Amino acid sequence: MDIGFKGKPDIRQAVEIDYGLLPAYLNQGFATEAVQALIEWAFKQTEVTGVFAKTESTNQASIRVLEKAGLIQVGKDDRYIMWEHTKRV
Repeated sequence: MDIGFKGKPDIRQAVEIDYGLLPAYLNQGFATEAVQALIEWAFKQTEVTGVFAKTESTNQASIRVLEKAGLIQVGKDDRYIMWEHTKRV
C-alpha cells in the first residue's frame, strides 16, 4: 500500500490524501483503515483544517473507502469526484 499527503496544506489549510493498493490487498479494509488513520493524524495538526481527495467516478472501491472514512462529495466532473472532510472544532 502507498498512502500519503500530496504536498503541503493549500490556501485553506487543507491537505490532499492519495493512496493506492496492489490488487492482492483489495477488499480487505486496509485502505479504509489507513485513510482514517491519516485523517486522524492530520486533524491533530493545529494548522490543518480539512482533508480532501479525488477519485475516478468509475472507481467504486475507492468511492467506498472515502465514504467509510467520512469524506463527502463536494464536486464532480466528467472523470473525477472530489471529496472533503473538514475538522470539527
